[in-house]
Amino acid sequence: AGAVVVKTEIPAGATYVARWTPLHVRHLMEGVSAAMNMTGFRFIEVISPCPTCFGRKNDLGAGLDTMKAYRDRTTIVNGADPADAEIGLDGRFLVGTFRNTTKPTFRELYDDMANRTAGGGK
Repeated sequence: AGAVVVKTEIPAGATYVARWTPLHVRHLMEGVSAAMNMTGFRFIEVISPCPTCFGRKNDLGAGLDTMKAYRDRTTIVNGADPADAEIGLDGRFLVGTFRNTTKPTFRELYDDMANRTAGGGK
């Protein structure tokens, strides 16, 4: 089975984790917009092998054929467990938003601690 990059990002503290392909361009654009409006560590994986070289060597044909392969091999599942997001030997894989949450940034936590310390630990 293939590597699962999105699986490593949540333990690293990411507040937003997603995976898309060029076929899912609207979802990708919405994801980038959402991630840019968040604080903290955000990660979007875009699966996009070269349609010319990769497509020819793997008998996928032209760029349109690569898009058809994405359509046939991907399943959109928002909120899926990244552990289930492996790219299978058959080329099938999940796309979607795996995590979309908020949590305090380091700076917010630091300021809160500093304010509590300055206020006598209350």
